[in-house]
Amino acid sequence: METIVRTMKKLAVCAILTLVSMNASAQTEDFEKLAKIKGVEHVKIDKDMIALAAQKGEDVKVGDNTIVGGNDGQNEILKEMEDINVFTCEDEADGKKLAKAARRILEKKEWKSLIDVNEEGQSVKICTLNAGGKNTSAILAEEDGEVTLVVITGKFDITKLMGAAAGGMGAAEN
Repeated sequence: METIVRTMKKLAVCAILTLVSMNASAQTEDFEKLAKIKGVEHVKIDKDMIALAAQKGEDVKVGDNTIVGGNDGQNEILKEMEDINVFTCEDEADGKKLAKAARRILEKKEWKSLIDVNEEGQSVKICTLNAGGKNTSAILAEEDGEVTLVVITGKFDITKLMGAAAGGMGAAEN
């Protein structure tokens, strides 16, 4: 009888891990669809490029914007990241489509909203999702018709990432 119980527990754990992994994979696929929206530019930075930046103590940048810093001891955060996806749109009409689609993803029940600010035509939404031992954090910023969505996946601690941003090295910093 004990053998059956142990086997059932193992099967239950395997089933849970499989479902959690499938959920994390589905979230990534949801974001990848955003790149197909007209006018959206998509940049993906993979683990190898992030590791190279961490090794050299450099910032991870897209254009003129620092996504996350590698200087001042922040390269430990970089080492915990698996990928960074940045979606940008400067056209107001297409930007509205990007923002609407991103909000639909981030409003699903598995996402936890950390910050949601709307002020004078600007909005910022920061959400996180923990699944399969990985953390996915998304930062959606809208300002003057421009929309930027940064999605970071890895095993990093979101509080460290937000601390780095508060310390002057974070998402969408010039």
